[in-house]
Amino acid sequence: MDRKELKEKEDAANEFIRRDGFFVQHVVEGLSDVSVPYSFTSGLSYAADPPAAEFVMAGFEMDFMQQFLNKAVSMMQAGQLVPDGAAYFGRDLGQEVGIVPVRPHSSPSRLMLPEEAEAYLIVIPDENGKFPWEDGCDRGYAAQIAGFDCIAMPQPRSGPSLSLHRH
Repeated sequence: MDRKELKEKEDAANEFIRRDGFFVQHVVEGLSDVSVPYSFTSGLSYAADPPAAEFVMAGFEMDFMQQFLNKAVSMMQAGQLVPDGAAYFGRDLGQEVGIVPVRPHSSPSRLMLPEEAEAYLIVIPDENGKFPWEDGCDRGYAAQIAGFDCIAMPQPRSGPSLSLHRH
């Protein structure tokens, strides 16, 4: 990427932050140590007042991750989703997800965020409702957490979660 392209991308990101308070950055397979594509929000931890948590997703199509991350930010801004450590969210909404705190700078899947930023990986269960930290999770879905330095995992649940059946 030359300087002109980089400047255009920076200008576009700044416009999204000015308009929406954040943008979604996509990182695709084949770049450095990236084994699965991932997307993350940027701007919430450094452009918002007060600063808020950033969200990450991995292992799905970019459009899907973009829509899911945008929805998560909307829910956080509305006070419906309050990230606070490893947990589950959304069972009552028809799609339970895992919320996993991650360190932005200490894994192959780097997040270009301030060192002090709080970041949470949104993890979707496999078709059988299993999360990567639960026995029997499909390997493709388990890859969602492979490239991240997870601080803590939610406790395994006693019953199956609701799944989108996508991957």
